[in-house]
Amino acid sequence: MKRIEVDFVRRPPPGRGWWGVTLLLLCAAVALAAWGWTLRADAAGVRAQMQEWNARADALVHQASRRGTVTAQPPPVYAADAHAALRLQRVPIDAALASLESVATVGVLPVSVDISSADATVRVQVEFSTYEALLKYLEDLNAGEPSERWILATAQGTAQGASGRPIALIVSRWRGRE
Repeated sequence: MKRIEVDFVRRPPPGRGWWGVTLLLLCAAVALAAWGWTLRADAAGVRAQMQEWNARADALVHQASRRGTVTAQPPPVYAADAHAALRLQRVPIDAALASLESVATVGVLPVSVDISSADATVRVQVEFSTYEALLKYLEDLNAGEPSERWILATAQGTAQGASGRPIALIVSRWRGRE
């Protein structure tokens, strides 16, 4: 085995630049700590002011409740219409009408469309010439749907519509915006 001669060289101590950077970082840390202490003191003052405002508001509420209960005002006259409009907004009218407009079958004529926001249903009254045409129309309406969306509620061959043809009622339930 060969002997290895190692010459250990001492590294010179850090220069003035490294001591300067270290001193600068130490001064920055002390300055940040002092600034944080000042912000903490300011936050304590804001917290005390908020507690004072909350106590004043609680006192006003307590004083108002001792005077008597506040009488409930009747709802405005347009409240029922506003609720009906909100319920109607939950029904995707555009999708239902687009579904109806995309289908045209010879021998079937949609006569009326009734949209009920209470139970999110669309009822379509159609006049038809034959039951085969009515079933084809229903099949075309449900084409591409994951499940049967449109169902035949009634078909009256004896009752005559405005044009003298039999009438049927097709119903669809729509849940939420689709």
